Order: sequence, then C-alpha cells, then structure tokens
Amino acid sequence: MNLSFDGKFVLITGAAGGLGRELARGYAKLGANLLLASRNSRGLDELVSSLSEFGGAYHAFEVDITLSTSVESLFKKIKDVTPYIDVAVNNAGCFSVGDLSEKEFEKVINTNLTGTWRCLNEEIQLMLERGEGSIVNISSLIGRSIAAPGLSAYAASKAGLEALSRTYAKEYISKGIRINTVSPGAFDTNMSLLPGESKEERNKRFAPLIPAGRVGKLKEISDTVIWATSNQASFFVGHDFVVDGGASN
Repeated sequence: MNLSFDGKFVLITGAAGGLGRELARGYAKLGANLLLASRNSRGLDELVSSLSEFGGAYHAFEVDITLSTSVESLFKKIKDVTPYIDVAVNNAGCFSVGDLSEKEFEKVINTNLTGTWRCLNEEIQLMLERGEGSIVNISSLIGRSIAAPGLSAYAASKAGLEALSRTYAKEYISKGIRINTVSPGAFDTNMSLLPGESKEERNKRFAPLIPAGRVGKLKEISDTVIWATSNQASFFVGHDFVVDGGASN
C-alpha cells in the first residue's frame, strides 16, 4: 500500500523545529501542499527553500500560539490560501525543567495545552464544511506513563492534551474528523540532552532504559504521524500512538 497526499493541504505547527522539518519533508515527498507555521520566521524561510525539490505549494506563516490574536491571524491568512485543510499536525510546544515560577508554569500550559486547543478549534472549523479531516496532536510519554522529576508543568500540559484529544475525538468523529495523538519517548533531539551533555553520553544514559537499546530517530515519529493522518488509519479515533522503543512496556 502506497501513502499519498497528492494535492492535500497539510498544516504543521512548530514546523521550523526538528520534528516539524522532518514532518514537512515527509509530507512533501508524498505530494502534499504545506501550510507551515512557527514562531521562527527565519527557520520557516530556510525550510521552504529546502523543499523546492519536491515541487508542491509551500506557505510559511509566523505565529505565536500562546496568543489568541496571533492564532486568529494565522487562520485568516490560511483562508486566503485555501478554504479548507485536509490534515493538521499540532507539533508546537515548549519544555521547562526544574522549580518553575507561576509565570513559567503558565507559559508551558499556555503553549502545550491552551495553544494547541486554540489551533484545534480553528482547524476543526476548516474541516467541518467538507465533513472530513485528520488531526494529530504531538504528546509525550511524560505525563502519559512516565513521571519525570522536574517536569511537572510539561507532564501536566501533555496529560491535559491527551484528555482534550480523546474528548474532541469523540465529539467530532460523527462529523468526519479524526483526532489522535502521537506520544514519543526519548528521541534524538536537544530536548533529550541534559545541560552540557553530549549525544554520546545521552545515548549511554538512555540505552539501559529502552528495550530497543537506543533513542529514536525523528523519522520514526514522522512516519507514524504521517500514517496516522492517512486513509490507511481511517478507523483509528482517539488513539494514542506510542513511539518509544518499548520504554513504557
């Protein structure tokens, strides 16, 4: 079975980051038209330039999902490009470690949970008129099945996101919109590194904790997300796809 997103409009938030870039390349290879959103405008420009080899239509939008006005502006601009979207991947997020002030705690919640909720509501509206669409929210093992000291805000935000996703999935499947989550474990990103830690040191630290014996590759998350938003996953609703090398088993 071959995956294809020919002519489909795919929105990716957090597109300028590591996973966002991997997702963009994956969807572009499969023929999608991309709506790429991020706070990092320079990173978006570089990403769009790197996708030119695939020949699709790629649009970059600067957005801060912690601000309602910024999200509203984003979707007004998207509507100037297309009256609908087929797929949305809510990948934007932030990560803070340690004892946080109330302001720092609220920033994590406002980004990972409330910010995603803002985007979800807008995405759903762009899917309702056609009566179809697929959304994946990027969650995490932290907050799902692993409690990590120092990551209380992140855990709370992701646990809330999973509950939100399951609830919305049941609310909107009758209208043709599928909503699922993907929860990565330890992957080859800067978020998995301790301060001053090299990748080699990180790999040694994680290897005994993961039955697969290694941290994951970004492509392994991206491939899961792309499949989950495809027609091949049409009967998966409110599901959490765990990609962790067996760490949570």
